[in-house]
Amino acid sequence: MLSEKVIPPKGEGEIKVTYNSGKRKGSQSKSVSVETNDPNNKKLSLKVKGIVKEAVACKPDRLNFGKIVQGDTQMREVTVTPGEGEKVKVNKVESLSEYVTTKLSKNPEGEGYVVQVTLSPKAPRGRLDGQVKVYTDNENAREITVYVNATITGEIVFVPDRVTLIVQKEQENQGATVTVHKEREGTFAITKVECDVLHVSTELQTLEEGRRYTVLLNASDQVDIGRDSGTLTLHTDAPDDPEVKVPLTLIVRGNLNIIPEQLSFGLVNQGDQRTKTITVSTSKEKLKIKKVKCDLGFLTTNVEEREAGKSFQIKVTTEANAPDGQFDGTLTIETDDSLQPKVEIPVNGRVRAKPST
Repeated sequence: MLSEKVIPPKGEGEIKVTYNSGKRKGSQSKSVSVETNDPNNKKLSLKVKGIVKEAVACKPDRLNFGKIVQGDTQMREVTVTPGEGEKVKVNKVESLSEYVTTKLSKNPEGEGYVVQVTLSPKAPRGRLDGQVKVYTDNENAREITVYVNATITGEIVFVPDRVTLIVQKEQENQGATVTVHKEREGTFAITKVECDVLHVSTELQTLEEGRRYTVLLNASDQVDIGRDSGTLTLHTDAPDDPEVKVPLTLIVRGNLNIIPEQLSFGLVNQGDQRTKTITVSTSKEKLKIKKVKCDLGFLTTNVEEREAGKSFQIKVTTEANAPDGQFDGTLTIETDDSLQPKVEIPVNGRVRAKPST
């Protein structure tokens, strides 16, 4: 807020800045832009710095239990202490998840409180996200939220928990690896390995008999360029984990690098023109784009060569005659590349009709 919009020669003015700290804490820095009619200082940027003190500190304010085997009980602690010059009394603590329990006690090592946060052994497998609410009598921190998350697994654990197999067509590839082991005591065996992604092969290797195994994945030469997804299924003799399913994504690349792989125009006002750009480059010595066409008549294309025979930009523009409503189509790029003579790019968006007068 300005004290005076017009400042006389050799006069002074005052700018009052109000900062809403919200849930921020610690050191903060913001910029204030000032525009003037001074030909030598038409635009000024003022730096505003400060420290937001916590009325009540909850540490940590996020509890990540990581991977927990189903049936195990895990506990973490959160300390609640007053900030400098503050006082606090915790009136109540509650969990918003049925699988997370809390216990409040005085801090035995000093001022404040300790909240014990315990993960139930009955928590189901999968991702667990919860919240613990701490209610206090401090007017600046009536309610504090501690976020809780964990991943509940079975006894049979696999790493990574999602597999991405990237293959370069007509080149030697290293494949991908999944390591499988048992968290608790005892042994297990993988009796069968299945993969529902076409042209992906698997090989089971034993690292430690009855305890640790590796599954190697690779794609055959017959695999097509593009993306596919499915599941790697491991059958075991473990009673609680007879089947272990690992999500799998296969990405097969050719000589061309196309960014983006899908063109979305978002919301376009009818009558306006909007341009999106696709970049096409090659890992080979030379590339020629023969033709670019789109099955949507109100989209026009223009090809620009950025680097001779190596890199191109294709600009796609919505024309003013685009009809209102959702549109979905395909942009087809024809090239002289032996692996990718034709590339199809999905195109979508929505045209908003002009308001009636």
